[in-house]
Amino acid sequence: MRTFRSCLSRPSRLSCLLGLVVVAACSKDPQSVSRRYLSSGDEYARDGKFKEAAIEYRNAQKAAPKAAAPHLRLGELAIQTHDGETASDEYLLAANLEPQNAVAQVRAASVHLMAGRFLEARTHAEAAIRLAPDNADAHIALGEALAALHDPAQSEPHLLQAAKLAPKSTDAQGALGSLYWSLGRLPEAEKALLRAVELAPDQAAAQRRLASFYLETHRTADAERPLAALIAIEPQNVPAILQRAQVLAFQGRTDEALAAVDGANRIEPDAPRVMLARAFVLLRQKRVDDGIWWAMRARERHPDDFAPPLRIALAQILEAGGRRKAAEQEYAAVLKTAPRNWVAANNLAVLYAADGRFADAEKLARIASAEAPERAEVRDTLELITKRKGG
Repeated sequence: MRTFRSCLSRPSRLSCLLGLVVVAACSKDPQSVSRRYLSSGDEYARDGKFKEAAIEYRNAQKAAPKAAAPHLRLGELAIQTHDGETASDEYLLAANLEPQNAVAQVRAASVHLMAGRFLEARTHAEAAIRLAPDNADAHIALGEALAALHDPAQSEPHLLQAAKLAPKSTDAQGALGSLYWSLGRLPEAEKALLRAVELAPDQAAAQRRLASFYLETHRTADAERPLAALIAIEPQNVPAILQRAQVLAFQGRTDEALAAVDGANRIEPDAPRVMLARAFVLLRQKRVDDGIWWAMRARERHPDDFAPPLRIALAQILEAGGRRKAAEQEYAAVLKTAPRNWVAANNLAVLYAADGRFADAEKLARIASAEAPERAEVRDTLELITKRKGG
């Protein structure tokens, strides 16, 4: 019987041999090996098997050490697993390995933005736009970097271009809203932030940004809806739960507010911020002694966890409860460790002005104004001091 091998002519055998050589060569080509690992990692990631995906991406990285793609994948995977440090490292490595990779440059710009390195963010975003002028994410990154560098005139055109290139981008609308907000263009800010929520109602960042806008512009009733939406997306989000409790308390719905605080306490039992929120709601119920008791208990039980924001909250509760001298002491304690804290400086300035200590009040108000010149309450404090001095 003739075998299959014997049936092959010499040219056929030669073709097969060449084919095997090509296959063997491809299997050893670093880029091909890396791509296979990336594809395998992508399948694991889609199935939610993040550890297995990370192993495959690391294998891809070993196969092609100078390629950006494995680092970009590892960065994206780290974002999904809430590992910000790894994401930052991987994105920066990708950008350094492939300066001509626009996506890598955009990711690096985002890392620098989050770290407050705005000049570096601008450099990477500009590089991305040179490589890919129609990349909306690059325009968003550059617009945000320029806004942070106090150059709104250059920031706005890039954010508008991003919205034009990607009309359904919630990130573009959110960035525009934040810019307009910082410039005091509140109607335009609200329109953009509402559009961001409309485009992505299930995106936590969009709901959080809109809620913050309403809270900071003293529209507490309007903040309830985005806060409720945010909590539906992130049921364990204690800060959002406590903010909603405060909103409810401001509306006189104090029983609902206490129920919300109870819910937060089930997530973070006896946490200082939860205890302070309970104190605030009790004050709104005119249960002053109970409110002060809870506030002081929070500090006594957590003396090492009282960072400036919590101490400011305690001071505000004491002030609202009529314990002005105790409130002054808390604000002063904050300023000893954080002398440029504008909230503590501004609030203490108001108390000093009420006591006729105008020189001390004005000094603190100037600190607050230097740190937060855009804040209406800071401007109001300076006007208050001027009027009382003149009166």
